[in-house]
Amino acid sequence: RLRANAAGAQRTQEDLDQQHGRRESLKEELDRQQAQLAQLTDQEAQLRQDLGRAQGELEALQAQAADRTAAWQAEVRRAQETLAACRRQEAQAEEAWMALRMEEGALAQRHKLLQEMAQH
Repeated sequence: RLRANAAGAQRTQEDLDQQHGRRESLKEELDRQQAQLAQLTDQEAQLRQDLGRAQGELEALQAQAADRTAAWQAEVRRAQETLAACRRQEAQAEEAWMALRMEEGALAQRHKLLQEMAQH
């Protein structure tokens, strides 16, 4: 009976040693995973900061693009207004030229009549 108890005690001790070894192994694995989690948490925080910066830069670039678009549209409107004014001036100049041509014709007829009158 003593032998059986000693064998049982030895098996129990071996089981305890195995459990202790597993516990140590699990503790090491837990420590490793906690370290990895801490590293991933730090990476996530850094990525969030990077994302915040990138979003800020994007918003600034979008605002600049909107400003440039508005400035370009204003410039296009001014150019269109200038073109319309030039076309109006062109039309007025054409009308004036036609009026001068008509006046020239009238003056030429008057001159001709005056010459004929002067000959008589």
